[in-house]
Amino acid sequence: MLALIFLIVFPFALYKAWQNVLTAKASTSWPTTTGKITASDTVKVMFRRQPRITYSYSVDGAPFTSQRVSFAGGYKPRDVDPTLARYPLGSEVTVAHDPQKPAEATL
Repeated sequence: MLALIFLIVFPFALYKAWQNVLTAKASTSWPTTTGKITASDTVKVMFRRQPRITYSYSVDGAPFTSQRVSFAGGYKPRDVDPTLARYPLGSEVTVAHDPQKPAEATL
């Protein structure tokens, strides 16, 4: 039974990971706009402290909000505070956004 679950879940997880890699690669050529950090704090995710950075930006006059800093899966404990320091509340940031889906963005 466990093997069957693995055979079903593993290919899906592998597919999602590959899609994430492709999107991360594509994001290097996305257009950019200026955004503003609206929240910079931490949350507990599976017993680990993780940064949660929220930013707002606009594309062609339409407002958007996102929390993606990168396409990496998570942060090492030693990277949490430097990440928060890099994105203080109220600071301006460069936001890269998908030209076809502007709600899809990253810092």
